[in-house]
Amino acid sequence: MLICGDATDETDDRGRPIVGETLLLLFNAGPDSVPFTLPNVGGDGIWAELIDTAHRELNVVGTGSVELSPYSLVALRYGENRRMASEPSSRG
Repeated sequence: MLICGDATDETDDRGRPIVGETLLLLFNAGPDSVPFTLPNVGGDGIWAELIDTAHRELNVVGTGSVELSPYSLVALRYGENRRMASEPSSRG
């Protein structure tokens, strides 16, 4: 499920559009690992993990693809500055 941060019709008190961050939720309900190609959402940002139920450490994914572990959920955030994640992922 891709939730685009700039796809909103909400405005603040001054009439300016409220722009959030783009999020991507990935679920693997099966017993095997599954590769997933990350969407190109434009801009100079990168994907960073917010949640990965299969791994303790959160990583910067960058672009390309991720490998979803069996029975896992991964939440990614797209942007330029991803302080919560460490080094680029060797998993994806």
